[in-house]
Amino acid sequence: MTASGPAAAELAAVLGGFGASVEVLDGPVGAAATRKLLRSVFCKGMAAAVVEAMEAAKAAGLEEWPRGNIRDELIRGNAATLDRLIDGSLKHGLKVQGPRGHLQQRLHRRRRV
Repeated sequence: MTASGPAAAELAAVLGGFGASVEVLDGPVGAAATRKLLRSVFCKGMAAAVVEAMEAAKAAGLEEWPRGNIRDELIRGNAATLDRLIDGSLKHGLKVQGPRGHLQQRLHRRRRV
């Protein structure tokens, strides 16, 4: 569990007395909720991609192959995997969006950082 705001440390102490683990974040009320929502965007998006891939594989009669492939990708994942997914998606997304597309702007900003 994560908590933020002026009473976060007190909440962590109270809940800790019941055996709960609470990470206290610096920041205002809502900072912890923001992180939770951002994580949910990723987790739900990844789950949706997995379900879509499995449904497509089932329709193609290849249900077992992507299961192993997806599992292996998740097991091997590291910081380089994340960079590859971001950079590759932005690069190949440009082909779809065209030279003035939103993805090109994001790629340009990312490369400046």
